[in-house]
Amino acid sequence: MRDGSHIGMMLAAEHDQDWLIEKAIGEASEFINAATKRDEYEMFKEFCELCVLMKGVGEYVPQELEEQACEKALEYYAKKAGSMDYNNPLLDEYHRRSRMYN
Repeated sequence: MRDGSHIGMMLAAEHDQDWLIEKAIGEASEFINAATKRDEYEMFKEFCELCVLMKGVGEYVPQELEEQACEKALEYYAKKAGSMDYNNPLLDEYHRRSRMYN
């Protein structure tokens, strides 16, 4: 499997933030469309494409901002899942992976 972070960084080197955001909006729309149809393959494909573009967008923002947003999102869903454990393994995994790619 290829590393989407590397591809996102390559896109950021070739395109500006506005271009990446416009493409991300399109991918988000395609993801929503696939989700409404319950097409699991397309949902995952569009989600992965969105992630690649967001990694490119991330090249234009401070790393702390990206990490803070991801932590907040994980904490939100940890609460929804009934877990208030801030030593959540998902957070640990996110931090491990973000260090690996930076």
